Formats: sequence, structure tokens, C-alpha cells
Amino acid sequence: MDFSTQESPYHTSGSFKADKLNMKFNWTQSYRKDSDGFSPYAFLRKQRQNPLTNYTAIFMNKTKNIAWVVSHCRTQSKREAYVKELSKYIDVDTYGRCGKPCLFKNREDCKSNLSKTYRFYLSFENSLCKDYLTEKILTMYRNGMNFIPIVRGAPNAGDYLPKNIHRNV
Repeated sequence: MDFSTQESPYHTSGSFKADKLNMKFNWTQSYRKDSDGFSPYAFLRKQRQNPLTNYTAIFMNKTKNIAWVVSHCRTQSKREAYVKELSKYIDVDTYGRCGKPCLFKNREDCKSNLSKTYRFYLSFENSLCKDYLTEKILTMYRNGMNFIPIVRGAPNAGDYLPKNIHRNV
């Protein structure tokens, strides 16, 4: 029997009784690299950088510091407490269910629009588990996203992300 999930243990443990399933699975498929079937949320592929893009000018022309789009207001990682503390020192504008409404219904369109005025984006996972990276982090590397991601996620997130273009907290 195969067990497949892309959610962290924190979000799947209530779905079944682990003691009843002990020794029932002989294959696992998940976001973990050490599972039998490695199935991450997405893969990042290196692309050539446009040499005509002036990222310094893009950064300097923005008028706001940090944006965060979030839909779960209470998390196992306590990211909301981290942001509350951070907000004492720098402006963090929160959008989504836990903040101001975004002008776009689609979360990715919302982030893309915010990237026009914000320098940084908080890419904070709801769980801090080895190898666990979701769209919260991975979508920051799509074309048109001109944020510098501030990452709080898997302890080994740097193994998966491009070097020197994110900040891991």
C-alpha cells in the first residue's frame, strides 16, 4: 500500500490514527527527499537572466517595504507571532484573510500586483519541517515577481532555492 501526501505531519496527523496504520505502508510519496517517491510542490529550473534588467533600479523605485499574503492566521510555525514582533521594527503590510483585502481574488495575481510596489515579501511556511517548501516560497521565483523573498521554512530551504536571492530567517 502507498501513502501519499504533500502536507506536513502537523496537517495530516489528525486525518488518521497512526497506531492503526503502523506497518501498513510499504511505499511513501511526499515532499520529503528521503521518501520512496519524491513529490515536491514544484521544481525550480534555472533560467538565463535578462542582462538588460536593472534590478537595482526596480528595487530603488519601489515605495513600500514588506508585503505578506496569508490565509491561515494561527499556525504551528507561529509565523504570525514572528510577523507581529517584526512589525514593531519595520512596516509589514498583511493581506488576505488575516489582513487587508487584496484587490485581486486570485492570490498569485495579488502577489504579482504587490511586487510592483513592495521590495520584500514574507514567504513563511505554516510548518517548519525538513524539505517542506510550498507555493508560499516557490511562487516567488516566477517571472514577474520582483520581490526579494524573506524565507522562513524548512531548515534546509537553502538546498532548494537559488543562492543569494533570498533571505532565510
